[in-house]
Amino acid sequence: MTSPVLTVDADERLARLSQIFSEKQLHHLLVVDEDRFVGVISDRDFYKSIGPRAQSQIANSVEAAALNKRAHQVMSRHPICVREHQSVEDVMDLLIAHQISCVPVVNSQNFPIGIISWRDVIKLLREND
Repeated sequence: MTSPVLTVDADERLARLSQIFSEKQLHHLLVVDEDRFVGVISDRDFYKSIGPRAQSQIANSVEAAALNKRAHQVMSRHPICVREHQSVEDVMDLLIAHQISCVPVVNSQNFPIGIISWRDVIKLLREND
């Protein structure tokens, strides 16, 4: 599990998320709204939502405006999560069954305390090989 996890506010503009993805080199951001966990944004979904030219000098006004969207407009809602006591096998089952690339780990208040990606699972399997 990667912890601590970086969260962003549901009303954060995509321009700021672009900076975070770039600076932190993350693949997923967890979205909160008033201390409630509400969604996940993958880098793949993020770049798909803004388009290939939104951050370039040649972007037209519509493409550039995509960076003014809010996190809640592009996030995946109702994220599949696990509790910190669940097994790696549980995580692998969820990754496969739901065809997702990460599983947030939440505490008893459903607030994210970590994240497990398919990369984390592969690393663990390789270490135990």
